[in-house]
Amino acid sequence: MPAAQKLVVLGASGVGKTRLCQRLRRADTSVVKAEVHTTVGAKFHRVVDRNDGVNYMMWDISGHPRYNGLIPLYLPGASRILLVYNLRNASTFSTLLELCEQQLLPQKQLLSNVQIILVGTHAKARGTPDPPTITTRQNMVSILSSVSENKINEVHVDCVEDGRCALLKIFAECEMATPSARPFRSDGSDGIFGRLQAWLVQKWCQ
Repeated sequence: MPAAQKLVVLGASGVGKTRLCQRLRRADTSVVKAEVHTTVGAKFHRVVDRNDGVNYMMWDISGHPRYNGLIPLYLPGASRILLVYNLRNASTFSTLLELCEQQLLPQKQLLSNVQIILVGTHAKARGTPDPPTITTRQNMVSILSSVSENKINEVHVDCVEDGRCALLKIFAECEMATPSARPFRSDGSDGIFGRLQAWLVQKWCQ
């Protein structure tokens, strides 16, 4: 089993961050199709697959603006950051751009070696795609290029229709494209300390 990699999942509220984490954890579609409650503060997901050599520690950060201040607490030790937006709602990409500018850009020295993946959700959902403007995308590329020295990857997924194996394969391909994603090393913000931190945050936010 490879060393655990710490993943931080960011994005606007309702874009499918928690569904994505659940889908990576479970192959059972009934779990993913069930109602998902809004994340309060942050939620921890452990994704382990010995057959595929997957060992992820995922921190799903609430997309509500009141919790944006928590984001810097979860960035130390991260090997990947998943930036999630809804392919059917351009405003979620704009919200993500603002979040990156306010929360990631000031931490660029810490995140210079992190692997960043833009994740567009609802790829197979009904409805008309609502892509961000060219200017908005260019601004996003500019900011992320300033944050990380690694190549910025982008994938389009459907957290309900896509199988767990398909999603794991997508992220494995991103890792091969950017092989410098480093394994997690305990810095006091993960493991039992991280779960305690998440519990305290949730109690504080209630």
